Amino acid sequence: MKTSIASMLLAMVVLCMSQAHAHTFIYNLEDGTPVFRVNFPDGWRLDLDFDPPDEGTDAPPPPRVVEAIPKDGARLWLGMWVITEIQDVNDARDYFESLEQFLFSDVKTEETGDDDLNGMPSRSFRGTAKKENEPVEWAILLFKTGPETVSALMYIGVPEAWRQHSEELTAIVDSLSLAD
Repeated sequence: MKTSIASMLLAMVVLCMSQAHAHTFIYNLEDGTPVFRVNFPDGWRLDLDFDPPDEGTDAPPPPRVVEAIPKDGARLWLGMWVITEIQDVNDARDYFESLEQFLFSDVKTEETGDDDLNGMPSRSFRGTAKKENEPVEWAILLFKTGPETVSALMYIGVPEAWRQHSEELTAIVDSLSLAD
């Protein structure tokens, strides 16, 4: 009896230790409508970029951009936002091209793809560029989060940052889902 209880307790401890620790963030529109949810590994710092509050209101609006940075301070940036300029992932290329001129120089797109991300049509682009004359790798994923809503997740980092955090970054992307 003692052996089976000890075995069961040991199994429970191993199970708890093996589960990935993460915290969930739900991105809401200004009217409070939830759009998407995403899980971040424990220890990642979230920075919320807010629009200035409307005059006469006390509560800050939901964030425009959610930024995530790993706990080790690696030189990478991961940002998420709802895109107001387009309503379909088929317009993703034009949207990215409008961003790249402000973000990068020497842009090389190495890979593109269309996919279904947890039931959401998506389109992704990946490549290399220079940001302030430093070589970086970048990736952007645009995903359909409503009938007229497209959201984005963008990664920018020095080449070694992707390799160091590839499992965590993949888990973040895999966790994206509608926030029903």
